[in-house]
Amino acid sequence: MKSKDFLKEAGFMNAWNNEDNEHAWTENEWAKIVKTIHRDCKPFLVQAKGQSLYRGLGNARDDFMKKTVRLSDRVPKDMPEEIHTKLNQYFLMKHGAKFRNALFVTGDNSHAGEYGNLYKIYPIGNFEYLWSPKVNDLFTHWEDYAYDWNEDDGYSKENLKKFHNEILKDNYTTENLASAIKRGNEIMLRCRSYYAIDENSFDDLPENWQEMLK
Repeated sequence: MKSKDFLKEAGFMNAWNNEDNEHAWTENEWAKIVKTIHRDCKPFLVQAKGQSLYRGLGNARDDFMKKTVRLSDRVPKDMPEEIHTKLNQYFLMKHGAKFRNALFVTGDNSHAGEYGNLYKIYPIGNFEYLWSPKVNDLFTHWEDYAYDWNEDDGYSKENLKKFHNEILKDNYTTENLASAIKRGNEIMLRCRSYYAIDENSFDDLPENWQEMLK
């Protein structure tokens, strides 16, 4: 569902500025947004224990959005498709889901900000996640093994095996979300949809509203 469609269905005003396609939120609308997140994201708020998840969202400019997550047939942006597929096969076998088909988030706002405008992320309803206390960014980790690629043979089987063996040692887990956020490592988050609030807009909210989202 697109943000505008969601806003209409949720009963928010649709006073979009025609010049820059942005919405000027009223105080009452922000109150409704906060209550909506507090209601719809209980599983996350309980497990996060007052901590925040972040993601850089390209050139996104809206103060508040609802977005869907592509959980099947995801085309990786940076990771080679061959490696993406093998990782999915391994995570499915070991942890029960294709966790490379997920939303990539982190508790490190400075790292998330490198990928675009900074947003706080709130998964809606039930969700799954996977993370490792040893891996800050799995793509960066893979790059240590990606130096031998060539057009004829792809990546060497030796390096692929080394990479796979390292992943086996990296203690990936589906537990302790609060610790994952605190460490600031990459978290692979599987949910159908999520809310996103621009970090600067969040900071402008009244303190009691901010507390509802922690």
